[in-house]
Amino acid sequence: MAPVRILFVDDSEDDVFIATHRLRKAGFDLDTRTVVFEHELREAISTFHPDIVVSDMSLPGFSGLEALDVVRSTAPTMPFVFLCGGAERCEQDVLTRGAYAILDKDHAESLPSLISEALAS
Repeated sequence: MAPVRILFVDDSEDDVFIATHRLRKAGFDLDTRTVVFEHELREAISTFHPDIVVSDMSLPGFSGLEALDVVRSTAPTMPFVFLCGGAERCEQDVLTRGAYAILDKDHAESLPSLISEALAS
């Protein structure tokens, strides 16, 4: 089986490391890329062809909501999950804008099951 291609939109190497560690520990075979800026996101969607996007809400000069809009406009059916640093940064209305789910980083132990569900949907 091919590795799961996850595109992280995040400016924190530590957060991406923790997320990938949890996923690998749960048995995922991963191929990952990390981007921070909009132009990198657009390029990665067209060249990396991710299975799923996992994004932070706050990025330098770019927001998770903007990332969601980019993904919806270029790959409308691609699952998109927000991995946020706190409830105050996780806007609940993102689900109506097309995100699959929102997960607080403090509860990242559920990330593997959430990724599995999103990929199966």
